[in-house]
Amino acid sequence: MTSTEELNTNETTSPRQIISFCERTVNIFRLNLNETEDLKKTSLGRLDFTNTSKLDVKLPFNKHFSKSIPKLYQLTSLNVQLTTDYTNQSDLRVLLEQAPNLHTLSVLCPTKTTLKYFLAVINNPSILKLNLPKAVSLTDGIFYNIEQCVAFSHSPLGKQCEILTIIVQNKECIIHLINEMNNLRLLIVDSFDENYVNSVSSYRKCQNLFAWLKLTLPSTIKIAEYDCCHEDRIRLWIR
Repeated sequence: MTSTEELNTNETTSPRQIISFCERTVNIFRLNLNETEDLKKTSLGRLDFTNTSKLDVKLPFNKHFSKSIPKLYQLTSLNVQLTTDYTNQSDLRVLLEQAPNLHTLSVLCPTKTTLKYFLAVINNPSILKLNLPKAVSLTDGIFYNIEQCVAFSHSPLGKQCEILTIIVQNKECIIHLINEMNNLRLLIVDSFDENYVNSVSSYRKCQNLFAWLKLTLPSTIKIAEYDCCHEDRIRLWIR
């Protein structure tokens, strides 16, 4: 049975509590590590989460923790929350280097500029599923325009990705991703179109996009049944 526990370090958390928690070796592990004197004194090398299959982390790491990450051979799913501090790239790189069998990567990012810098450090050939959820709302500009879609599709991660969840600027971006990502099998996508956002309801926008895709895409693309009232993304299966 998969177990889930959460550890947040604060000024009242003792080193022994941290070690005792981690030695239980849960399958799904969430860490929110802060700079505290107790954590600095902790024997981090004794922390054991090597059997973890899913890890949720927020960058940056505590600098002491980042030096003691073991090989995570069982880790297949990683959720990363990024900040605007580009120096945190090294933390992400260290973590990815320790996860040779990582299959799914989800990235929550404050800005698309930050996201661009962090995606540049990802070269794990095992990553086949990428989730790029919006940070706050579509109006914050967390979407990919055509230039960024072109750059992503030509990147190592874009070439190997089989399942992609993304928000794009317009319908042209959707067509490009389908045509240029040779290994793509499933595209879960929403389109941020300013013309629709400013003139019609979100429900109508979804209906229009769904209808346009059905008319435009070839028969090799299957569009999953879509409920505009309860879903904010369209699923496109590429045969």
